[in-house]
Amino acid sequence: MSARKRKRSRQIRSGNNLPVVTQVGRYAGHIFISTVFLLLTLLPAGGVSILTSWLPAIVDDPVYLGFAWLLHVVVLVCDGLLFAFWMLCRLLKAIMELS
Repeated sequence: MSARKRKRSRQIRSGNNLPVVTQVGRYAGHIFISTVFLLLTLLPAGGVSILTSWLPAIVDDPVYLGFAWLLHVVVLVCDGLLFAFWMLCRLLKAIMELS
């Protein structure tokens, strides 16, 4: 093996050994971004919650109110699934970066 190849392989290998602070910072960044995304996805769920809490004072139709509560449950379930999928993707990305 020539000296040039040995030097290049050492440079490549040394890049994989990141300091612990850098690794923790990357992982914390992924968690922070995921938390911000969760808060953004909770905005529509909060809007639907406010809507369903004020609807009985405005609308007297029980079918419409039942549909509003069903919509509320669907939005919360979809938000939970979306957040779980997003968190899983971010966690896998962080693990791939750290390894």
